[in-house]
Amino acid sequence: MTDTNAQWDNVEQTLLTAMRQPALARGIADASGLTPDVVKNQLEVLRDAGLVIQVIADGLRYKLTLAGWKRLFTLTGTSRTQRAA
Repeated sequence: MTDTNAQWDNVEQTLLTAMRQPALARGIADASGLTPDVVKNQLEVLRDAGLVIQVIADGLRYKLTLAGWKRLFTLTGTSRTQRAA
């Protein structure tokens, strides 16, 4: 895996982790430490990939789908394996 792929996997893991509870885009940006523009762009990518959905509950929130949870567990397991190696 290239460094760029690993970096994007880290971004994806950070965003998915921030969405373990339904969250507003701004809350996800705050929790992840990423800029709001990066978060908004990546939320679209994650939504198009079927990893998150938008729900309307006290504002437009993002929530993990089953596929999103699976991807988060895969990324979490991968990052632990890489750190152990």
